[in-house]
Amino acid sequence: MKCDVNGASGKRGLMTLLTVWTSLACALSATAQAAAGGAAKPTAEQVGTGVMAGMTANMFRLHAAVNVDAAVAKWGDEAFRQKWEAEVNALFSQQERFELHDFFASAVVWVGGSKGTRSVTGFYSPWADGLLVLAMDRTGEKTPALTDFAFISGESLRGVEDLSPGQALALYDLKEPLIVAVSRYYAPSAALFAALYPPQGEPVLLPAALKARADSQAGELMLLKARMVVRMKMFRDYLDKANHGWLVQSGVLMHALKAGDKEKLLAFLSERQPPALAETICLLDPSIRKDFGPVYFARAPEGVVVGYVNPSAPRWLIEATFQGSAPAPRSARVELLDLELGAQVLKLWKKEVPK
Repeated sequence: MKCDVNGASGKRGLMTLLTVWTSLACALSATAQAAAGGAAKPTAEQVGTGVMAGMTANMFRLHAAVNVDAAVAKWGDEAFRQKWEAEVNALFSQQERFELHDFFASAVVWVGGSKGTRSVTGFYSPWADGLLVLAMDRTGEKTPALTDFAFISGESLRGVEDLSPGQALALYDLKEPLIVAVSRYYAPSAALFAALYPPQGEPVLLPAALKARADSQAGELMLLKARMVVRMKMFRDYLDKANHGWLVQSGVLMHALKAGDKEKLLAFLSERQPPALAETICLLDPSIRKDFGPVYFARAPEGVVVGYVNPSAPRWLIEATFQGSAPAPRSARVELLDLELGAQVLKLWKKEVPK
């Protein structure tokens, strides 16, 4: 994969620091923002059902990130399993199930409406720009069972029309900082999910407005699969012998990130790295730092760009830019993003790089 950030890295340090500090001070989920925006507050029962639904959805997600077939068999009811076999497994062979594992590993859980024992949740991955909506039901004190699902492309979610191939794969032909490019997908998608699936709303799998602009399930999945295939090539490039030096550098950085030692991290990073940002990364909970792994890789004229995500906390993204025509000491700069603050990133970026 190739990318061109147009020399923008020098303009974004302040933007990134402001974003991170704001994130640590006042990070809010998309659904919480919607609830605070003047809509009726969810009842205590809805909050309780939503919490249970979110926990169940995340357990299913983590299971599916390792073995999607086993997760569907464990968490889905009979109708869910039959539909998954007919509509999803028909498009993903056993060898291609890794594409789904990748989707689940990098997807953030969003909680929608609930009523009685029923609720809806969503998994959104900006890396595949796709949403999986789940319906679940809880009878008595049982753990909620998944009863229905729908895959929706980011384009359908956001109402994008006249999509070109270049637009569909824009994230993998990067022309701006990765945290900005990802925010362009995440921020509007989160806002629309919150509007379509408010926590106090009905637990409808596909609201009328979304259903009207969605393609068939096969059509929605094929668009997501196209991006998944590109991601598989991206991972092959990351592991290619030609990029071995960058892979080693990336591994050393991941080790430093997990250790959380500010001085050792700064000793590895470029002299141009803002120390405050490195310190902020080290202040992340160790449970978040310990499992950061590569989720994105692209060659750039000035080096390479690597994105890291922890599957247990995929809303946190670390972007590393390794500068130079070949791997070299102290060539990396890192930035941190809480995806839930993507809208603020876009506002700051617009001020930093006016059109």
